[in-house]
Amino acid sequence: MQVSKRVVEVLALSREPEPPTSPVRLTLAVGLPDRKRAQRMVEALGELGVERLIPLRSERGGEPVPAETLARWALESAKQSGRNSLLEITEPHALTALKLEGAQGWLADPEGPEWFASRLSGAPAPRLTVAVGPAGGFTPAERDALVARGFLPLRLAPLVLRVETAAVSAAACVVGAWPPEAPSAPNA
Repeated sequence: MQVSKRVVEVLALSREPEPPTSPVRLTLAVGLPDRKRAQRMVEALGELGVERLIPLRSERGGEPVPAETLARWALESAKQSGRNSLLEITEPHALTALKLEGAQGWLADPEGPEWFASRLSGAPAPRLTVAVGPAGGFTPAERDALVARGFLPLRLAPLVLRVETAAVSAAACVVGAWPPEAPSAPNA
């Protein structure tokens, strides 16, 4: 160990193990619910290890939650869960600006012809974006536009779910379907 006027040098004797990481880089694109329900959703998505949240502006969407507030909730969630990286929250996107950019796209759709769970076997997609509509759901035109852009409509549950329930359920299904990978051992 060295100490000088401007520098303190220390030797670490041990290192905290890094938490395991998911084999899926998961993004949720969500028409956010009201503030109270949005807070619970953001906290749960952070605890589950979702990589990114894209707030969506859509025809049936409500008032957006300020970015600073969303960031504070993500930070609180990371602290509580021991996560070493924050849930990235983007600026709100218009639904028409939502792009897959090499990811698989799934659409939480209460009328989807196939069940969400049916896609959770086999090897995971390295990148996955799940779109969840606002309260009242996506309009038929919005749904059709997402499907035309490559989003696969999948049914999450036999009943219609609230926005925050659908988003957290989708994230929990994906995270639970493929076990996390243990980080590689640090170099000595």
